[in-house]
Amino acid sequence: MLVFIVIGAVGIDQYVRWSTHDLVFSKIANIPAKPVALVLGTSKYVGKRLNPFYMNRMLRTVELYRAGKVQRILVSGDRASRYYNEPRTMLNDLVKRGVPRDVIEVDNAGFRTIDSIEHAKQVFGLHHMIIVSQRFHLARALFIARYFGLDCVGLIAPDAPFSYYWRTRLREVAARLFAIWELYVLKPFDTPQSQVQNK
Repeated sequence: MLVFIVIGAVGIDQYVRWSTHDLVFSKIANIPAKPVALVLGTSKYVGKRLNPFYMNRMLRTVELYRAGKVQRILVSGDRASRYYNEPRTMLNDLVKRGVPRDVIEVDNAGFRTIDSIEHAKQVFGLHHMIIVSQRFHLARALFIARYFGLDCVGLIAPDAPFSYYWRTRLREVAARLFAIWELYVLKPFDTPQSQVQNK
């Protein structure tokens, strides 16, 4: 039984990656322009150390904006308290690096990846976006975006040092399994899944 569970988990993990691989770009010059960049949140610090996942996402977003590939930016993350606010921290760091404040919108309820993407569509009315995150995260984010009928591509932010790899990778396998469960079992059956909406 355990063998079948492991095989199933690996299969789902690889299906999520394979089904979105053509939507992921490593070079800004090659990525198609979209109206908005959706920057997925994470903590700026891990303990007392700067989180490389976070900083690489911020730097990549600045590059994307300066290249003229997007006109607006939506930062989405967890605002757990007045002392922990991912979107506000992202906003401040982007502004410090020269992104105009008036082109940045904030989603304070992006507690999870699915929340960030669902809010982008339902709250902010967005349908065409470049999602910015690390490669491992983009596969799941783009899979969710496709489920909701969104026209999205992903821009890879550089990964963290290899010492982070296995812990992050194992957690991502679990996250992909739960995403499949949530989208196809827990979500209402009438949720839009395939048709890209034009807006």
